[in-house]
Amino acid sequence: MTVINRGTIENGGYLGSNGTLANIGTGTIDDYRGTVTIGSSGFIYNNGTINVSAEFVNGGKLTNIGGTIVAIKGGVIENAGTLMNNNGRIVANNGSTINNNGGLISNAGAITNNLGASFRDINGGNTLNFLFGKITNMGALTNDGFLNNNGTLANDAGGTITNPKGATIYNAGGTINNAGTITNDGTIKNDGTIHNTGTISGSGSITGTPVAMLPGATNQTVPLTSSSRRVARAEAH
Repeated sequence: MTVINRGTIENGGYLGSNGTLANIGTGTIDDYRGTVTIGSSGFIYNNGTINVSAEFVNGGKLTNIGGTIVAIKGGVIENAGTLMNNNGRIVANNGSTINNNGGLISNAGAITNNLGASFRDINGGNTLNFLFGKITNMGALTNDGFLNNNGTLANDAGGTITNPKGATIYNAGGTINNAGTITNDGTIKNDGTIHNTGTISGSGSITGTPVAMLPGATNQTVPLTSSSRRVARAEAH
């Protein structure tokens, strides 16, 4: 079964889908008080707007192509399936949460985790940020799975990235700009560029290309362990 929406769907109860829902153009899905659930065989194509101020659970496939998905205060986006963001926007606002709960998030658009919001890779969740993708964090980003960056990962001032023991951040030719705080008790493998004007600390390892310590930075700490390296260098701009 396929449903095409170019108007408005307001959900204050339960909306479940194991078929195909296409939210196109000016189409809007407002999950303001209930639960939206995409089953394991379900598929949502979004080219419009999805507002989540309650609970949105993806156990199937959600493809956001040129559309906008916004988690509003109190809203939770739970991804246990596949969430593909292609030239679209995914935004978590103050008081909202994106849980990549054992699922896959692939990003070739823009993901913004604002101040007071939470983005979490948990239970083996994987986030893949492709070449033209950008993830901007001003809130709390926790990687308890695998985060692969081939695009741009920006941890702005006030933002925190936590990479606990057993977790991996792989900067696979991408750029990580850190002006906030990165706590690394796991592994950061850097085959790209890490620009640091903030703080990187923890008991974990950083391997690969040295971290670029930019002029004027304060409180810069890169851990030195048996499996990591600490190299500081300044780059003129």
